Amino acid sequence: MIICNKMSVFQQLLNLQSLITIVACIFAVFFLFKWFLIQPLSTKKSLPPSPPKLPIIGNLHQLGLFPHCSLGALAQCYGPLMLLYLGKVPVLVVSSADAACEIVRNVIFANQPKLTPLVNL
Repeated sequence: MIICNKMSVFQQLLNLQSLITIVACIFAVFFLFKWFLIQPLSTKKSLPPSPPKLPIIGNLHQLGLFPHCSLGALAQCYGPLMLLYLGKVPVLVVSSADAACEIVRNVIFANQPKLTPLVNL
């Protein structure tokens, strides 16, 4: 009778471990589903074109040993203005002089206060 009782405790532990494993697998599938499918659909913003990124490292895997050459090749595919993610940080890459001049002209000085000339000094 004691051996049978020990076996039932052992079977209960196995059932508990399998239940924990099943719950962990369901949680992992739910998290992956949310991360890969729901998150990209819910973030509809008007962002520049961007190459596909990986969840943790972003686009770091696409830079290679010579980042200037990799960025030039990416600019051929995605245009002179593109969005890269270095880790989780979004980085706007401008690869043409005309686009850089336009951005500097419109963005940097857009929020600056208008200065009045200092005539009275």
